[in-house]
Amino acid sequence: MKKRDKLSSLVEIYTVLKSNSDIKSGDYTRFIHKKKVASGQYANNKETGIWTFYNWDNSICWHYDYDNDSALFVDIHDDTSGLDRPPLYLGSPFETRYIVATNLYYPEKAAENGLSDHILIDIYIDKNGNVFDYRVHDLGYALLDIEALKVDAILPLFIGPSWSPAISS
Repeated sequence: MKKRDKLSSLVEIYTVLKSNSDIKSGDYTRFIHKKKVASGQYANNKETGIWTFYNWDNSICWHYDYDNDSALFVDIHDDTSGLDRPPLYLGSPFETRYIVATNLYYPEKAAENGLSDHILIDIYIDKNGNVFDYRVHDLGYALLDIEALKVDAILPLFIGPSWSPAISS
């Protein structure tokens, strides 16, 4: 099967059961803007085995083992959380950046007033990896903060709500 979403430039190529074409089972590859961002396997509509996530240059960003719910390779050199492993978004950083960039609307009033900011969003994740809240880390310009929260909230619509929770000893 090949599924295209023109709005997000998302293309999925996957196999399905012969008995039910709504159930993914077998090889799966996801592209965004013609770049591979994820590949792995499905069994009865559920991710299984080791998945690979890719950077914008098609280099491997990390691997995730869905059967054992564990990251096999992940580059966390910029992490300052103090955790053994921070929460991980089960997707490609390129995919996330692309979706944010193509859905972020710069408010007209902010542009008129020359407002710009770097906005850091805190994403709250429960022990099962489900997002339960989004908050702006340091409030700045309300127009920009609201837009950033809106874009973060739509990410799961494009690439799913999948997170692996943090690990701390």
